[in-house]
Amino acid sequence: MKTTSIGKSVEGRDIYLTVLAKDKAAVDKYQKVTHPAMLNDPKKLQADIKSGAFGDYQVPIWLNNIHPNEAPGVDAIMNYFKSMALDKSMTYDTVLPNGKKSKTTLNIDDALEHVFFLFVYTDNPDGRVHTTRSNAEDFDLNRDNSYQTQPETRSVTEQIAKWSPLSFLDMHGFDANFLIEPSTPPHNPNVEYDLLIDHMVEQAKAMGEAGIANTKYNYYHILYEEHRKTAKDPNYVSKGTASGWDDASAAYTAAFAMYHGAMGHTMETPESNEESTKALYYSSAAATKYVAGKKEELFLNQLKIFERGVDNIDDRAVDHYLVNAKNEEIGRPRQGNQNFFPEYYVLPVDKNIQKNVLETYKMVEYFLRNGVKIERSTKAVTVNGKTYPAGSFIVNMHQANRGLANLVLYDGIDVSLIMK
Repeated sequence: MKTTSIGKSVEGRDIYLTVLAKDKAAVDKYQKVTHPAMLNDPKKLQADIKSGAFGDYQVPIWLNNIHPNEAPGVDAIMNYFKSMALDKSMTYDTVLPNGKKSKTTLNIDDALEHVFFLFVYTDNPDGRVHTTRSNAEDFDLNRDNSYQTQPETRSVTEQIAKWSPLSFLDMHGFDANFLIEPSTPPHNPNVEYDLLIDHMVEQAKAMGEAGIANTKYNYYHILYEEHRKTAKDPNYVSKGTASGWDDASAAYTAAFAMYHGAMGHTMETPESNEESTKALYYSSAAATKYVAGKKEELFLNQLKIFERGVDNIDDRAVDHYLVNAKNEEIGRPRQGNQNFFPEYYVLPVDKNIQKNVLETYKMVEYFLRNGVKIERSTKAVTVNGKTYPAGSFIVNMHQANRGLANLVLYDGIDVSLIMK
């Protein structure tokens, strides 16, 4: 176990992150070997894992809270940290496909052979002190992960890039019907949605079943599934949320984590009480058991996301999930191009063609903080009659985090038109 401060809040309080693993060597291998290989040569890493040449490895699960006045989230993370640190096992109820309850046990030593944990008890320590949703600047941090205007979001998003967690659980309240992402459409075209969605739904179901089996609650709903049922059957009436809860924006922490290959889940519990704390606690146990039991399959899938980035592949399988308000497939907005993603972006800093040099340097700093690789030209280059002077910054889109880079730099989509 190691707890560090990853940054300071507006009022100068520490934002704490605790790493919990079976030993220091497991974390060192991930940081020094596994993660660099994920970003630089994900295809080779897949081959080495399949052949057994890569040997033993663990993958990270991140537990997070961003609205500290939604207190069950903070409490559940602390309680789960204590269990993973001190207990030998956890036995809890879950629900079988036939609807009957069943006991299941999470052996913690066994789990730590496959996963390690990243606990951020709250992104917003000032809000924790003042019992507020917002930070000390009266800003909702869960709307700031894209722009990163606040010191808290800059600190946390930098760590998401540093770790690329496989599973990201963001703990919130309050929704009367116990809500778990993945989300309803519209989805963002920069996410490799086809590679994430099936496992996200499976993990959400495991979390929801554990959450209701060990509490007074008798219902949970997965937004994506409720929308899918409604689209399939116009007469279906959802008891939860079937529309209007999308991940088209990366402003939300769990949605932002998806750009780093994470199964990103926002979870909303019904109440501010011990039952909701328990729902998040046992959901975390189910998420852990799911990842530990499918570690290789899930990790290889995450590596495919990074492989598409390195090869700059625009896989048409994503198009199926990008729909309009009539649930008609619209796909990625390629605007006549074969590839939705360009080969590169150029960010010039020569004052003759760049009207705001300072903002260009700020953008470069943003990218480096978020794990996007930046190159710089050593001589002037002319493309299609336009000359880019030496010293221009180049965002080569053949890289693992190209989805995030494109999210920031492309023209974007008009969601109001999609939702008509």
